[in-house]
Amino acid sequence: MPEGPEIEVKLKLPGKGEVRLSIKGQWVLEDPSEVKKYIEAVLLQVPREGGTELQEPTELESLTIKDRLLHIIKNNFKYGWFRSSDVKEEYERQFGEEIKASTVATYLARFYEEGILDRRGARLNREYRLIENAIKNM
Repeated sequence: MPEGPEIEVKLKLPGKGEVRLSIKGQWVLEDPSEVKKYIEAVLLQVPREGGTELQEPTELESLTIKDRLLHIIKNNFKYGWFRSSDVKEEYERQFGEEIKASTVATYLARFYEEGILDRRGARLNREYRLIENAIKNM
């Protein structure tokens, strides 16, 4: 392998394990956009549940906050209970921008009212889960 700096990316894929990508060479510091292209290429090769294809990164970036949150919930929290902090963390990881905890909590409450999510627990310990029938309508 070429000498120089090395970047290692670990992608955790719910229900599918991990993918590790190691890129080494002087160019990783000179042109970080090339590293992003490698990551996107790897993600595009990962099969999704139900045969749905990954959306192009530019398509995801053009989504509204509501649609981004729905995308995250549908693709990362399809099974089991999750908290608003889990969604906030995943949003910031996927989109590279901060989102207020109150914004996430507001949308989750709206999704509950719309029948997309189930919820349990008191306000400070609230957990949500995706309602199976809601997936078909999304």
